[in-house]
Amino acid sequence: MSRVDTATPWQRYICRACGLIYDEQHGDTDSGLAPGTRFADIPEDWQCPLCGVTKADFELFERPTVNTEAQSGKRNPYRPGSAAGVLVIGAGIAGWSIVEAIRRRDAAVEITLITACNGDVYHKPELSVAIARGLDQRALIRENGSEAARRLKVSLVANTIVSGISSAVKIVRSTRGSFPYCKLVLAQGAQSQVPENIPPQWCWRINHLSAWSGLQHRLAKQPARIAIIGAGMIGCELAENLRTAGHEVYLIFRGDTPLAKLLPPVAGQRFAELLSREGVHCVSNTVVESVELLPHDEHPSGDSNQGAYRLNLSHDKHLISNHIVAATGLAGDKRLALVAGLEYDKGIVVNPVSLQTSADDIYALGDCVSLAGAPCRFIAPIAEQAKVIASRICDGEELSYQHRAPVIRLKVQSCSLMWQGVPRSQGEWRLVSDMPNKLTMKQLLAGEIISTLELALAV
Repeated sequence: MSRVDTATPWQRYICRACGLIYDEQHGDTDSGLAPGTRFADIPEDWQCPLCGVTKADFELFERPTVNTEAQSGKRNPYRPGSAAGVLVIGAGIAGWSIVEAIRRRDAAVEITLITACNGDVYHKPELSVAIARGLDQRALIRENGSEAARRLKVSLVANTIVSGISSAVKIVRSTRGSFPYCKLVLAQGAQSQVPENIPPQWCWRINHLSAWSGLQHRLAKQPARIAIIGAGMIGCELAENLRTAGHEVYLIFRGDTPLAKLLPPVAGQRFAELLSREGVHCVSNTVVESVELLPHDEHPSGDSNQGAYRLNLSHDKHLISNHIVAATGLAGDKRLALVAGLEYDKGIVVNPVSLQTSADDIYALGDCVSLAGAPCRFIAPIAEQAKVIASRICDGEELSYQHRAPVIRLKVQSCSLMWQGVPRSQGEWRLVSDMPNKLTMKQLLAGEIISTLELALAV
């Protein structure tokens, strides 16, 4: 067995294609490179774990000092790999919530927050209704990322992609280098899915602030024709919001009615009628089979900056639109979970009481987790999840999480639509009351009420 050379200083090498850094000290255990593997000893056909280029596309990298806003408002240089503490991946609602919860219990523990964005604090549910309200990116941001980091005494590592987690040695690898941890919290959320037959670059996905800002900027110029694919909660909220803002909106979905997974047919039909009254074109029982980019002189608005697409639909129909928005649901990113060897089932599987994953000292919360085989994609439980995880990380009172069925409200102006509990496909819907301005129903499973529904016209 060869001995690891520790006399020569460790070197780091950066991928010229994606910016990932290979650290000789930590190696890349996921691709078979043990800690201490010198770059010169790596096989020539080894591939970057993030973008797939070979060893030839790496070059020597000098370790930088990452300046972050830290304790007492002073500039505190944080060098990746300098100290192990609590490491949080993701700066959405879940990420900042766990940081806040930990700080309430412990003012001194080292916290590092890694995020692929710039870390600004905003409330994601507002994105689906913000355009009609005339809001822009500045209005949506509640706190600048660096200001939040200073206030909470956090080392914020922004615009950084995490490429892997080595749970055995407690190392997170990223495009800024390797970060050790004592406790790791995964809060990376879920990503918008894109229909397979549509090129991703032709499709807006309104799941984070930067993407929303791009669409908002384009739509601020003049009214446009917009095709929204998918009639779940986000698709329906966006459809009414964009129509209220003066755009022509087509809502395309596979089923007979919108919100088919949440609404029984009678309620779905009534809601579809309300959307139609608001001017939304509901295109039911329809699939987008392919999309073509059209010459500028063929698009509907006459503005060459708007773009034009021909959506070829089922039943030999087609639609020309300036913009395409994918609202076909969210999917968890299981790449990191699989690399770390974490159990995964429609999300990162966590203990329903402690919210610990299948690996020691790794917790998860928010959109990325799975409870009893079901993804937990609601805002309401996050605060309690963060409180429980913080109690276990900070060695104080170990609270227990008790998941409760959330109250779900659709953010539309045409009606008040609310669920108590999450409907299930196996449940049986029963009518409670049916009046011209209000519909109430309940869903039963094995004789027990698991969900109630109330649809009322807006006053």
